[in-house]
Amino acid sequence: MAEGRAGKRLLYVVTNSATEPQARDPIADGVCFPWHEVANVRHY
Repeated sequence: MAEGRAGKRLLYVVTNSATEPQARDPIADGVCFPWHEVANVRHY
């Protein structure tokens, strides 16, 4: 199923969520970027 959706995925990023949230332009196929494991996520 995921193979049929290649190129149709978007990654949405929001920055400054604690003060003035800003939605960045969606990133198509974010899998091409290097990544690192996230151990903690801050929730506001």
